[in-house]
Amino acid sequence: MNLAKGIAREHMRTDEQPIIGRPSKRTPDTFVKLKQAVALGMTWRRAALAVGVEERTLRRWREDPAIRAELSEAEAQGEGALLGRIGAGVQGWQGAAWILERRYPQRWRRRVEQTIKTDPIDTMTAADLRAWIAQVAREEEARELRGKGDP
Repeated sequence: MNLAKGIAREHMRTDEQPIIGRPSKRTPDTFVKLKQAVALGMTWRRAALAVGVEERTLRRWREDPAIRAELSEAEAQGEGALLGRIGAGVQGWQGAAWILERRYPQRWRRRVEQTIKTDPIDTMTAADLRAWIAQVAREEEARELRGKGDP
């Protein structure tokens, strides 16, 4: 079912009783704008604020499987559009890559291989450590002696 039509039906009244309370922000127009904001790569919080609803309201709306599915589809289309810009090499593709890295870090962050080298001292036995300390002390003593002999 089209989300906009489903929401419109939800707000149609069949009886003549007046509607009490403020009008709902859950309208087809709100969802069109929300889907556009999500497709642009906005976070859920920013997309909600852009259409004039609170983040917690959007969270509650997303509990509805139909709404969640349509918003997820819009998000996927937006991600696809960004990938399309990168793949086509259009001017400004780096901005699209930047958005993907930050909006979807679990999939698009830069993965830099890091090698952590351990200090040899971490793997030395007690005897090796004593021998190494003695060698460093001898080298330091030799440096000091060479330094005293200079005028």
